Amino acid sequence: MPTELNASTPSWPTGDMPPLVSVVIPNYNRDEELRRAIKSVLGQTYSHFEIIIVDDGSSIDVASLIAEFHDERIRLIQLPGRSGAAVARNRGIAEANGLYIAFLDSDDEWFSEKLAAQVEAARGFGDTKDFLAAHALEIVDGGPRRENPTRAPRAQEPIGEYLFVSGQNLQTSSLFGPTRLFRKLGFRPELKRHQDWDLILRIAFAGVPLLYTNKALARYINVNASNRISRNDDPAFSAAWIKNLAGATASTRAAFMIRVVMPQLVNLDRRGEAFSLLLKNWRAAKFPLTSLARLSAKAFFPSTYTASIRTATRTKNLFSSRRVEA
Repeated sequence: MPTELNASTPSWPTGDMPPLVSVVIPNYNRDEELRRAIKSVLGQTYSHFEIIIVDDGSSIDVASLIAEFHDERIRLIQLPGRSGAAVARNRGIAEANGLYIAFLDSDDEWFSEKLAAQVEAARGFGDTKDFLAAHALEIVDGGPRRENPTRAPRAQEPIGEYLFVSGQNLQTSSLFGPTRLFRKLGFRPELKRHQDWDLILRIAFAGVPLLYTNKALARYINVNASNRISRNDDPAFSAAWIKNLAGATASTRAAFMIRVVMPQLVNLDRRGEAFSLLLKNWRAAKFPLTSLARLSAKAFFPSTYTASIRTATRTKNLFSSRRVEA
């Protein structure tokens, strides 16, 4: 269950005052990345916000880093020890003064119009209706530049199938919604992985609409690092999470097993188990055959798959540049 959250809920402002947005940034032992994240918030075209940095027991001097900005809108909350991303985000939710909350991971960054776009999208909801807003992100992971998600959910498409069958990844740094919604549901501290997916799915299962902006409004930095608050590949944990997630369709569960658990097993050199999992779940997952082949190649032959993708991208870019020159 989420941690106990503040019962005082902000309301829509009267007059011409724009609604306050509370930006919640969890952090653990990041300095340059955190500076970049803070700068991306301070550079927003929408300026009525507060920044709540929840530091999860870092050994670095985060207070001095924040003091460099000389901005009273930035608050620091320091947890006494490592508690995990869910606890850190929930503490930020509890401390928020804004009508809305926007989440930003400390190694990601926003583009300047992010808050303005999401506040405008939320205008019709006032302070009485719940919604969850998200948007596309530019993905930075050492490969070719790309954006994800590539489309909005289709009418009547279960959100779990949108995420795991179609591979459209809604990530924490894109999420924005009413403070009361996050106080009501919150992140589950007992989860060591999949906390963002878990929150998104529980919100969707509660009947809350998704407001999706099909434009990249942030940059998601997806790199392996020891200073991530939550990073733990555990196929048994992942399989148990999706199995016990109330409301998930059979297709959602099967697709998750192939898309997420199968590569984890391969990474642990448990290829036989991974292949058995593939055989057991491929029909229920409802993947197009091309997607199934791509996911299998990516899991079992990652180096070859990555090299082929980069070659194909370079070839595509080469032909595109030649067409422009012509």
